[in-house]
Amino acid sequence: MNANINIEDFKEYALMRLDGDFNSAEDNENLLNSFRELSKKGYTAILVDLTSVIYLNSGSIGVLLSGNAILKKKDCKMILFGASDYLENIFNVTKLNLALDICRTYEEAIDSLKQKS
Repeated sequence: MNANINIEDFKEYALMRLDGDFNSAEDNENLLNSFRELSKKGYTAILVDLTSVIYLNSGSIGVLLSGNAILKKKDCKMILFGASDYLENIFNVTKLNLALDICRTYEEAIDSLKQKS
């Protein structure tokens, strides 16, 4: 399944919906470019919806970390949400749950965003 990135603007934050398998260099480059573009727009946060992500390769996980660093430099928070049990396990085993802000649902991500504002 192809990887797709859809972005919705909510003024203070953007919602980035990821869909499919992120397993190629092209997918990773598109994802990184999306983070770079969003970092230029003055958002206070980027919420990343992983609900429809089937697979992330190690490069894609690295891009999430790079995207987080790019956004932090612009005082923008990245909050991931909707990870499958499989992805959540990867985040826990690799300790990425300590480096990234991860919520279970969109509602939790919004609550987290409000608490950090």
